[in-house]
Amino acid sequence: MKIICFDNSRKMAEDLIYLEKEIFGECGYSPDKISEIFSDGKNTAFIAYEEENPVGFICLMKVQTLHYSGIWIDLLGVLPAYRGRNIGKSLVDIANNYSLNQKVDILSALVKDSNTASKKVVISKEFDESDPFRLYIKDLTQAGG
Repeated sequence: MKIICFDNSRKMAEDLIYLEKEIFGECGYSPDKISEIFSDGKNTAFIAYEEENPVGFICLMKVQTLHYSGIWIDLLGVLPAYRGRNIGKSLVDIANNYSLNQKVDILSALVKDSNTASKKVVISKEFDESDPFRLYIKDLTQAGG
């Protein structure tokens, strides 16, 4: 297995779309939009490959607030047929090393409660569950946003 940092190429954008659809059932973005998202310097992704086939990915967002600087793991996914091979753990290790190189204070993971595979990975990599925080979301695409 090899893990490659997203390079804004059309092929890697298509690989992210493929993985997003296969793992999470949807991806609403075109390859051009994905390249635009990752060209801002605040977002990055790493894709895991077995031979030449994309099998997993992790997306990272750099954040800076008045309280901390950090990297958020926003998406972590491995194709079901490739789970149990430490690919998710390797992707989190890459995120950890990337975060250390970026000299941020924290690395956090935003994981949907129903995503048991990703929860298992981040817990195994010594992330602490943050009880005092809840995520509130407002869907601005709905009428009246």
